[in-house]
Amino acid sequence: MPNDYELIFKVSDSSGNTAEYRSTVSVEALPMDEEPADQNQSALNIVNDPDSITVMINKQYALPDGWEPSDLVSIGGSHYLRAEAANAYQQLYQAALDSGISFNVVSSYRTQDYQRNLYDRYMASDPYNAPYYSAYPRTSEHELGLAIDISYDYALHSDLESSALGQWMAEHAHEYGWIMRYPADKTASTGYYYEAWHWRYVGIELADAIYSSGLSMEEYQ
Repeated sequence: MPNDYELIFKVSDSSGNTAEYRSTVSVEALPMDEEPADQNQSALNIVNDPDSITVMINKQYALPDGWEPSDLVSIGGSHYLRAEAANAYQQLYQAALDSGISFNVVSSYRTQDYQRNLYDRYMASDPYNAPYYSAYPRTSEHELGLAIDISYDYALHSDLESSALGQWMAEHAHEYGWIMRYPADKTASTGYYYEAWHWRYVGIELADAIYSSGLSMEEYQ
């Protein structure tokens, strides 16, 4: 059952004036036998077509251990994508610029080791929520070299979808083969919280189909 705790805040200004504020918060502990929502490794199915542009990896389907894309191309700075995705990214970026929209890539291709370190760090600090925003190594689309995290500055923002950039992406990204991979109302099918910044290249044909359907990639396939 919830426990109430009294918090006492004491503040002072540069003139030495002080004030004290009290507030009561109610905290309910999680059951002791509840386990973090970690990835069930034994339930993973290894995909047999990791080189496919349309391959789906998620909490059920994973890349083969040690697999890496063989055609990575720089898209600027330290960011890389597979060749087809890189070309589509350049077209997407230029089209956005032509419409008066600019954006930055915050994350792109990640190695297996990088993803493992990232996942382990999140799990250590936030074990109950981390699996809903960080992918277990070999199940991250960033390891495919087909995903980008974008921003209107240099940080990830949940309000991106309502920004000029987000609105332009929602209307036009599929025209260049990109889909928002983790929409706001699709956590039940994707297994991930809403990520307005995460975009996956799947090719124009599949992107158009998913966009028109209003479904997540899992629901569509």
